[in-house]
Amino acid sequence: MKLEGTIIDINLGVTLPVVILSIMHFIRKDTSAGWKRVEAHQAEHDSESGTVSKASSLPALIVSICIAICAVMMFALIPFNPAQSTGLLSIFGSLLFLIALIIFIFYKRKSTP
Repeated sequence: MKLEGTIIDINLGVTLPVVILSIMHFIRKDTSAGWKRVEAHQAEHDSESGTVSKASSLPALIVSICIAICAVMMFALIPFNPAQSTGLLSIFGSLLFLIALIIFIFYKRKSTP
């Protein structure tokens, strides 16, 4: 019986929103008027200032640091858990460190000229 509740939760929490968003995406064929105004304002601002705006790479650094902190917390949980979950926490922490490192490398590549 527990499985039935899980299937309903998955359908309501994952499948239904994806289906609704997909339907909305395929029904709407043109670009939103609000987004067009944003693009026009950005182009106007760029032409007035003579510079081209570019996106900041700071959010990548913030995400990288947050993921690294999560990895440290995974390793900090190892002494407080039973021996059989040590390997799982180690693998998960290592993968988090790897993801943080990859994001940080891309951040450094983009930020250095």
